[in-house]
Amino acid sequence: MNQFLIAPFLPFNRLNRVLLGVCLLINGVVLTNAILHDPNFGPDATHHLTYVATLAKLHLPTQLESAEYYSPPLPYLFPFVSIMVGYLLQRVHQVSPVAYTVILGLFGAVFIHNLPAMITRYLP
Repeated sequence: MNQFLIAPFLPFNRLNRVLLGVCLLINGVVLTNAILHDPNFGPDATHHLTYVATLAKLHLPTQLESAEYYSPPLPYLFPFVSIMVGYLLQRVHQVSPVAYTVILGLFGAVFIHNLPAMITRYLP
């Protein structure tokens, strides 16, 4: 999978630094936008947030619940899963703070373990 993702940046088995730079710049702008701007701002932002909140109740929204009821649920899948994982971790923390700490520690350990491979695997 990683080789498939990095292949566009390696024509003729050499790293295309310009293409990689442009890609990183564009994604940096998108990340900055996501961090700095309020998700409630926008002409239909509240409707999208209501759609995700309705999915968190484990059903698709109706016309009365969200003005985005006609939208397919696939683009809302990642926010839905994020909310559900957050609810699950909150529940685990309420029941057993020790288990919560162990779970977060394992997530952190897996991330730290995989970080060098994610960064250096395909650099020449």
